[in-house]
Amino acid sequence: MRRGAVRAALPRAAAVLALALWPVGLFAAQVADRRIAVLPEPTGTAVALAVLVNAGTAWEMEREAGLSHLAARSVVEEVAARLDALGAVASVHCDAAAMGFTLLAPPATWRAAAVVFLDALFRSSPADDAVARARAALVQTLSRAEGSPAADARLALREAHFGRYSRWARPPCGRAAEVAALDAAEVRRMLRTRFIPARAAAALVGPVTAREGLEVLSATFGDASLPVLLPRPQPPPRDGLRALTQATVTTWLGWAFPLPAEPDMPALELLAFRIREAVGPAPARPEVYDLGVEIERHGAGGALLITLVIDPDRADVWAERVEDLIRRAASDPLSEDRFHETTRRYLGHRLLDLATPEARALDAARQLFFDHGHLPPDEAVRSLTPDRLRRAAASLGPPARAILAPG
Repeated sequence: MRRGAVRAALPRAAAVLALALWPVGLFAAQVADRRIAVLPEPTGTAVALAVLVNAGTAWEMEREAGLSHLAARSVVEEVAARLDALGAVASVHCDAAAMGFTLLAPPATWRAAAVVFLDALFRSSPADDAVARARAALVQTLSRAEGSPAADARLALREAHFGRYSRWARPPCGRAAEVAALDAAEVRRMLRTRFIPARAAAALVGPVTAREGLEVLSATFGDASLPVLLPRPQPPPRDGLRALTQATVTTWLGWAFPLPAEPDMPALELLAFRIREAVGPAPARPEVYDLGVEIERHGAGGALLITLVIDPDRADVWAERVEDLIRRAASDPLSEDRFHETTRRYLGHRLLDLATPEARALDAARQLFFDHGHLPPDEAVRSLTPDRLRRAAASLGPPARAILAPG
């Protein structure tokens, strides 16, 4: 087989492998309310619970940046030993508009682990020593990242997008200096006021029945028919520009394209995949060192965030290339053949991203939290069309821009 033919076959092979490894029965039965969902996987080998809570940088004062993140980590630290005795483990996932948790447990003990974890999250208060351990670990993590070109470039993009003095312009997961000054009383206050079931969404994935799952979730979340009311940035995001210079040998380019109030997420995620394919590091693009593409959500829609690390001599060329890619995606639909091939590769990529039960649970919880429903990946991709992709690209607003260049 020719080398080019081998390369062309790889994305198709990845999609086939991902489908082969996907748990049987995942799409057969789902039970979902507006804020909770049970996704039975009869052949699964572990149970995952994901919870998103309406807490984050939007609810924090300047001096307490990172309080939501510290509160989330304190809960996990407090309950870690009891979960370990059940063979379970919990993790924290930090977003600007939400704090996320995943719990992974064996089928034999998942119910007990879920009850212990949900009780710690919504009904108990962490002890002072648990807060101290969580604070020390978080300060260390934040300190390692702060001051790097990557962190400064991301911060510059947030400032260009939200305005330099907006709460949303701060690092979403906190700052080391502020976190170091927070105490256990402040953590417990945040847990009482923001970490409550009425402001959360949850999804349960694995070898459980819908009835079992709903019994456990309903005991905590009760009537989950009302959606979460999401915070909106004030003032609204803008198309600002931030330019920095640092002692670096690369140039960092950033764009924040605002989303509409009700974004077409499946189509936008496909657009993000196309950007990664067209712009990301590759043998044919040696001047491209790194690319990040993500979609950040909030009550006003969110933003498509792109960061590109590039050879300084080629920065202007690639800045125009990225923006031209978005313009063409908004005006020229893909042909049916190209669209079919793109969605085949994208579905394989998406299924590989959701290869673990905790990834599938967190993805479902995010959809429930932001979009008030859950759509499995195969159904989401099957519903896409070339014109729907074009409309999603056209729905993006004028971008904010940031550049960090050598100087």
